[in-house]
Amino acid sequence: MTVGEAITKYRKKCNLTQKELAELMYVSPDLVSMWERGNRIPDYPTVLKMSGIFGVLPESLIDREIAVAEELRNAAHDNIDIPELKECVNSFLETLTEKQRVIFVMRYYRFLDTKTISDQLDTTDGYIRNTLVRIRRKFRKFITRRQNQ
Repeated sequence: MTVGEAITKYRKKCNLTQKELAELMYVSPDLVSMWERGNRIPDYPTVLKMSGIFGVLPESLIDREIAVAEELRNAAHDNIDIPELKECVNSFLETLTEKQRVIFVMRYYRFLDTKTISDQLDTTDGYIRNTLVRIRRKFRKFITRRQNQ
């Protein structure tokens, strides 16, 4: 079963329309529709929230490894395959400062939201968000350089 099929299945089991699920998730109904059609894959924090609404385990909606791979693939390039992505991530981590590496791991390996990360690191949510934006840009450049070699 695909992620979209699982979302549709559990949404209907809960007698929710796409619009109602969107309101509960604070997203647009169009985004819910894209998830269900398989045009977009929700990130893991979104899956966690959705699984709470549906009353199911997150793994019922998406495999954790697939979720992180998709999120990182979106941060890099859509055309990169999973094995290449994993290899690139390992090399990329070596280019980050210690603090950037900690934030990257907390976000993309432990799937923590920015608020939780900022609380644990005793900093602001804005700082974490900005750092993640810079890390994703750096990751995209890293992937591009690597693919052009």
